[in-house]
Amino acid sequence: ALDDKAAAAPAAANGGADDAPAALELAKLFAVHMDALRAALAVFNARAGGDDAKKYEDTIRERTSEKLRVWIENNHARSRAACGEKLAALHEGSLAKRSGKDAASGAYTDVASIRFDVKTLATQYLVRAPGPARDAALPEYLQGPAADTYVWLFSRSEDEHEAKLGEM
Repeated sequence: ALDDKAAAAPAAANGGADDAPAALELAKLFAVHMDALRAALAVFNARAGGDDAKKYEDTIRERTSEKLRVWIENNHARSRAACGEKLAALHEGSLAKRSGKDAASGAYTDVASIRFDVKTLATQYLVRAPGPARDAALPEYLQGPAADTYVWLFSRSEDEHEAKLGEM
């Protein structure tokens, strides 16, 4: 019963897909675990008896604690992957289009425009990002691809300035 509930919760959070369950917030994960543990212990206690019942109940608790630890690790890995994918998609849909060598006529020309787009991206990300890795992934993005956009603008400005000096 415990394994069935534990497997069903992440799958249900992802629309029933068993192969790629959505990451859960830790509070939700613990709530599902505790509900499943209570149900398993209720079934066990209804059928168990004798001197060994307490020993077996302890075994159930130990095994479910180990399953929870593994589930937390897997959940965090799913969350980290989903957050990375979400940030990459948002970046490609906004900042990447206006920076780099493929930037069209709408390329960034000032820091304020980049800052606005980074704030917008961060807001969209925080609304949509799943699971416990959500908050840790954003600073990594801000120090990586988002910072690279600023570097691109500064390099472009420097190149334009050097080209103007060369024309003199």
